[in-house]
Amino acid sequence: MIAPLIASLSVALQPVRVDPGVELGEKNFSQMVAWLSPRPEEEEWTKTGWRATLWSAVEEAAISDKPVLLWVMNGHPGGCT
Repeated sequence: MIAPLIASLSVALQPVRVDPGVELGEKNFSQMVAWLSPRPEEEEWTKTGWRATLWSAVEEAAISDKPVLLWVMNGHPGGCT
């Protein structure tokens, strides 16, 4: 359970390289879409069995004898604050 979390954090902390001299156009549109789209290793967090409520996670954790990771944040879950 901790391995996917560590993997996603290591990917999230990678530096982003941007070439300010490149302009978006018809010739490089598909290349830019591919560059902007997440790579498979950047989506490892989606494989985690997230639960929508704390209580459902607590019940499942008690049955499977595993810990619960409680992720708490302030603001919109999509980062649109």
